[in-house]
Amino acid sequence: MYRRAAEADPLSISVRANLGIACINYPLLGEAEEQLRYLQAIEPDSDATKTIQGWLALRKGNANEALDVFLSMASSHRYWGACFAYFDLGRQAESDQALADLIETSSSYTYQVGGAYAYQGRVDEAFDWLDRAL
Repeated sequence: MYRRAAEADPLSISVRANLGIACINYPLLGEAEEQLRYLQAIEPDSDATKTIQGWLALRKGNANEALDVFLSMASSHRYWGACFAYFDLGRQAESDQALADLIETSSSYTYQVGGAYAYQGRVDEAFDWLDRAL
């Protein structure tokens, strides 16, 4: 679906970012890297580009690199990404603080908060937040 959307609108940052995230999740890392290169050429400093870059780094086991990328973001997505990177680095207190900062600054990000709790294995909290997303 995202591939068709990218063919129909090749200059869409959001379509390329969503395609990149889908590729990371499947994992089709080579294709995700291709989307990252495309985004870096068009919008190198956008949060969409940095999100793909950070998630690729996490997927490859480079949590320090991912943390640097996420913390360079301007929006509250910085907290969301940092929560995952800190967790992968074994820095639970900082991961919890990043999650608290995300909740404080972006209470409408219920899906993202639920996903962060799920990533940490905190199932009850994850479902509480995912229920709010409905």
